[in-house]
Amino acid sequence: MVSRTSSSDVCAPNVNRESISDEDLIRGFLLALGAGGRKEKTLHIYEESIRMLSDFARSLGLPSLATMDRIHVRHWLTSLH
Repeated sequence: MVSRTSSSDVCAPNVNRESISDEDLIRGFLLALGAGGRKEKTLHIYEESIRMLSDFARSLGLPSLATMDRIHVRHWLTSLH
């Protein structure tokens, strides 16, 4: 069995990957939702929720939104109950 490199792991050799900040990620997410026609109230609720997740992760030293996985999200959801 031959292991393949995922296309998401391939980049030009002269490109440095910079992690995107949670703030930039949230802003892009909300812009995409707004462009998709979501209502203002929906945008507000989504923004509040994603900021809560970001704050939770930061307070526990967890990865940023761009790099966290489902385990981190489950941990946050469990903490809400």
